Amino acid sequence: MISDSGQPVEATFELVGEGSNFTLVFKADGGSGKNRLNRDYGRGLEILIRRLSSISASLNGAYLDSSFAQQLEEEKRRVGPVEEIFLADVDARDLCSTIRREAASLKVPGARKAQDKTGKRGVNQTRRLRLDLSTPAAYDVSTLRAYLENGFGRDVEPMQMAPVETTAGFTRWLEMLRTGEQVGKETWYFASHNIRVRIGPRLVNGVPIARFAEGRRGKDWIVEINPPRSPEREDGLSTIAIDPLKRRWLLRQGTLHKNQLSERIDSDRFRDLTGLKSVHVNDAERPWYPVERLDFAAATPLGTLEFVARCALARSGGSFLPAVEVELFGAPEIAQSYTIPASETSEREVRRKQGEVWEALERLAREKGGELKKPRHARGYEVDGLLRLKSRSVLIEIKTTTAAADIYTGAGQLLLYRQIIPTLAEAELVLLLPGDIPRLFADALSSHSIRVLTYRLDAGRPSEVEWPTDTLKHLGLA
Repeated sequence: MISDSGQPVEATFELVGEGSNFTLVFKADGGSGKNRLNRDYGRGLEILIRRLSSISASLNGAYLDSSFAQQLEEEKRRVGPVEEIFLADVDARDLCSTIRREAASLKVPGARKAQDKTGKRGVNQTRRLRLDLSTPAAYDVSTLRAYLENGFGRDVEPMQMAPVETTAGFTRWLEMLRTGEQVGKETWYFASHNIRVRIGPRLVNGVPIARFAEGRRGKDWIVEINPPRSPEREDGLSTIAIDPLKRRWLLRQGTLHKNQLSERIDSDRFRDLTGLKSVHVNDAERPWYPVERLDFAAATPLGTLEFVARCALARSGGSFLPAVEVELFGAPEIAQSYTIPASETSEREVRRKQGEVWEALERLAREKGGELKKPRHARGYEVDGLLRLKSRSVLIEIKTTTAAADIYTGAGQLLLYRQIIPTLAEAELVLLLPGDIPRLFADALSSHSIRVLTYRLDAGRPSEVEWPTDTLKHLGLA
C-alpha cells in the first residue's frame, strides 16, 4: 500500500466482489526479519478504513479469518459492530482498535498465542481479518483496489523533467498497457473504459509508440502518446518527470492534432474541453498534464484510461460537463464467468451475474422485434440498458442483490441518468432485481415513477434466467 503522503506501507490485502458488494481480507502480521509480512498492520488497517469511509462504504460485518477461526460458525468469530455501519459516521481509529481488540480476545481452538518482542506470550492484535463491505456506487474491483492501495495521493508539484528516465519510464508504462484483454497483435482492450490501445509498430528511439481508440476495433485514433525524440527538450508531446517524492510520472502536453475525429485542439481549449488540470514542471514553458504515475501504481493503467476518455470527450465536441449530448452506446454486458487466481486463498470462479441477465434480456428484445442498448454519457457514465420496443423506451438498471445499497444505487442511477442524458428524458424507469423487496421500498420507488421488476438466476445453470410473467408483460416481451 501507499500512504496519502506517498510512502510505502507494508500491509497487504485481497479484494474480491463486483458492483456494490466486496469482501476484503486483511492479512495477518507474521514472520520475522526479512520474511516478516504486514509489518505495518495497524497503520494499514486504519488507512483502508479511512479510504473506505471517503467513498461512503458500509461495513456489513468484520470476522476473524485465520485458518483455525474459519472452522467456527461465522457469528462466533464476528468482531466489531454487530450491525451494518456507515463508515463515514465512525472514528476510523476507534473502529480499528475495537476490531483488533475483539479479534485478539477470541479463543480459537488450535491457535497459538502470540509472542511479543521480549518473548512473553499474550494476545495477538494482528490477526487475519475479513471485512464484508458495500458501496453506494458500483465499482470495478480493480478500480476500487487501486484506490485502496494508492489513495488519491498528495500534491505532486513541482515536477522535474527526467530525460534519463525516458526509456525505463515508457517501458514500465507499456507493461501496464499490456494488462488489458488482448484483441489483436499488440492490441489491448479495456472494457471498463471501452478503450483500445495499439502498441507500435513504429518506434521512437527504440521504444514503441501507443495509439488509443474507443471500442474493440476501428481506425479512428483519439490520441497518440509517443516517446520524445529529444527527451531533454519540450519539442515532443510526452515526457517522463519526477515529483518531490521521487516517483516517476508520464506527462503529456494538451495538444490533439487534426484527424478524422476533430479539428486540432490545444492550449486553453484542451483544458476546458477535458476538464484536466496541468501540473507545474520546473523550467517548462508549456503546460503538461499527468497521464500515469509509474511507481507504486496499480497494474492497470487507470490514469491513462481516464486521460484518453477525456481526450475522446474533447474530440466529440463536448466538454467535461457538456450542455448538448450526442447519443452514444457502450459495449454489451459480458456474461461469462472469470477466474480469481490462487494466492493464499484457493482459486475460484465468479459469475458475471449482471451480464447473464443483460444477455438474456437482449435476446428476448430481439426476438420481439425490439433492441436493448447501453446509452452512454459523453463523460463516460453508462446505463445498464435502454429497451426500445415499438413506440416505448424503458430505461433499465440491473442489480444482482436486493440489498438496500443496491436499491439506493439503482434508484439514484435511474433518476440521474434521465436528467444528464437528454435522449432518456421521456423513458420509463425500471429497477430490475433478483427478488421482491419490502413494500416500503417499492412504494417509495413508485412515488418517483420507478417500477420494480424481478428476475431469477438458477445457481446451477449459468446464463439461465427465469422471467416472472409480470416482468415480461410490463416490458412488452410476453
